[in-house]
Amino acid sequence: QKYIEDQGYKIIRFWNNDVLSNIDGVLEKLSLSIPSPKPSPQGEGLTSRICVGRIASAHGVKGLVKLLPFCEDPALLEQALDFKITLKNPMGKYMLAEIEGVKDRNAAEALRNTELFVTRDQLPEIDDDDTFYFEDLIGMTCVDENGMEIGHVKAVENFGAGDLLEVQLKSGQEVLLPFTDEYVPEIGETVTIRNYERLML
Repeated sequence: QKYIEDQGYKIIRFWNNDVLSNIDGVLEKLSLSIPSPKPSPQGEGLTSRICVGRIASAHGVKGLVKLLPFCEDPALLEQALDFKITLKNPMGKYMLAEIEGVKDRNAAEALRNTELFVTRDQLPEIDDDDTFYFEDLIGMTCVDENGMEIGHVKAVENFGAGDLLEVQLKSGQEVLLPFTDEYVPEIGETVTIRNYERLML
């Protein structure tokens, strides 16, 4: 569904006998009109692609967009794999940018929430032991303050209000924790979390 909608199609669910009676023909026509997803380049798996930001929204009527960086150096956004991006100027926590081929607001709106990726070898080397890339946290074991294993990191998200650690607990429940000292006091060989019970449904 997401891939179909990314191609500019709107999925509408409704009861229509004409469509249902010719569902095979409808699906075949739709499949022929949508390009197949591009395979990853040889030797380049999902773990080699690092998300460095997201297209947050359109800006104005000439196709400009606001980008939300997930990296310290916003210039890294100009190296995004799937787009040719030119940064304009900062707007608070966002960066105003131009994307090649995006000429109007409708085209810019169609890219809302699109994540921007670079390959891992495009990232600068980290010399500080206390510094890490969020991607490196995914899959790490989470422990409580007593060192007891309670789950693992499933993802690191940012919906505009700050970084969130998505943790899958051993019980099967998932919880989103603000990436602050109150909830994530220590990161080493494991990720220490606390106060997560407050955010469980």
